[in-house]
Amino acid sequence: IFMMLNAVFLLFCALFNLTALAVLSITVALLLYPMMSVAGVVRWRQGSTDAAVFALAWSLLVVGLVVQALRDLGLVEHSIMNYYWPAFASFVEMLGIMAAMGIKVRRLRLQKDQAEHRYTEQLEMSKAELEAQVVARTRELEQAKLAAEHEARTDPLTGVYNRRSFFIEAGKRMNLALRKHQPLSIMMFDIDHFKSVNDTFGHSIGDEALRVFSDSVVQNLRDSDVWGRLGGEEFALVLSEDREGTLQTAQRLRQAIGQIVINTPSGELRMTASIGVAYLQSDHNIELLLNKADDALYKAKNQGRDQIVEYSEAL
Repeated sequence: IFMMLNAVFLLFCALFNLTALAVLSITVALLLYPMMSVAGVVRWRQGSTDAAVFALAWSLLVVGLVVQALRDLGLVEHSIMNYYWPAFASFVEMLGIMAAMGIKVRRLRLQKDQAEHRYTEQLEMSKAELEAQVVARTRELEQAKLAAEHEARTDPLTGVYNRRSFFIEAGKRMNLALRKHQPLSIMMFDIDHFKSVNDTFGHSIGDEALRVFSDSVVQNLRDSDVWGRLGGEEFALVLSEDREGTLQTAQRLRQAIGQIVINTPSGELRMTASIGVAYLQSDHNIELLLNKADDALYKAKNQGRDQIVEYSEAL
């Protein structure tokens, strides 16, 4: 820019015959050229790569101008070399400045590419983090939903089906058995003398007795069996078995319950259970079938408890 302005100013001086101003301009330019070279060297030492090229090119121009001045003053003998040196130095200086500009442009483009690359990486990282957060949040919500559904389905004390869920699952099994003409039975369980357990050992031991009782039954069931707590010390079981298989299962469960022993500060607690059994008929629904099993359970309790009674119309 300085060279262009200086050239325009010299042209102006030539047009209007302003010799003094032209000499002054040339003098100032000659003084500034070395300073430009020094400035380029300083910037080069500060780490600017393109400044090194600029300083070298400008220094060649300064040397050419000095040689021309010495030749014009008669201090240097005229020769072809010093005659063409200023023009050659100016050409090299122009190439150097163009090279410096090219280096500058290349560095700016490289910085731009690096900035875009960093931005893309940050964008991808942010996207990945957001996706991970969404996945984690979705997983948390699904787990919370499953936990809520599990809590809604299960009895909080024993961890088995509660009354509502038992009726739903038992109804599904009963409808499936009716469609496929398969046998199905239901058992009602009642822990014998459970009120005296609470009165003698306390409600905390009573709760523990319910958990142990339920776990003892679950250990002897299949995955396809439906076991739930209907309330208090009453439980129910639905299984796909004929009469013989049902009675064998009932007897095995009664014996397993009879082997329960809970050590308490007040002594050993043993349990027995009365069991009522009913079998699915084509005209049954789950409520009717459960009522029949309950009638059989009532008879088992009246006959002395710790026994299995099948429903019959005679009841």
